[in-house]
Amino acid sequence: MNREKVIVSIGLSLIIFFLFLIPFIKDINQERRLDKEGVYTVGGILNIVDDHHASPSVKYRFNYENKPYEDFSSISKFDKALISQRYFVIVLPDAPSMTRMLLDKPVPKRIKGAPSAGWKTLPE
Repeated sequence: MNREKVIVSIGLSLIIFFLFLIPFIKDINQERRLDKEGVYTVGGILNIVDDHHASPSVKYRFNYENKPYEDFSSISKFDKALISQRYFVIVLPDAPSMTRMLLDKPVPKRIKGAPSAGWKTLPE
């Protein structure tokens, strides 16, 4: 009987472990797809969300294929100067809700907007 309990405990532990692992694997896969298949567009920061329980995030808006989208991106520290700034965003063409804002790539003032389907490479 004890042996059966040990086997069940190990089995349940493995199931719980893999259930917690799935979101991380999904995030890694999404990042790889963004790097490989993503296109670039322009996103503007709307506000900063700081719930004091996690790192602050910026809420940003961008257009892709003439449709508006919004998403969040973590930032290391709260900085109000980010609000209304524009940065490049990588978008997955077949899943535009999968994005990553490139906070290290501000959009130059000479670029007024992005093509509706984005750029295949980051504009200079």
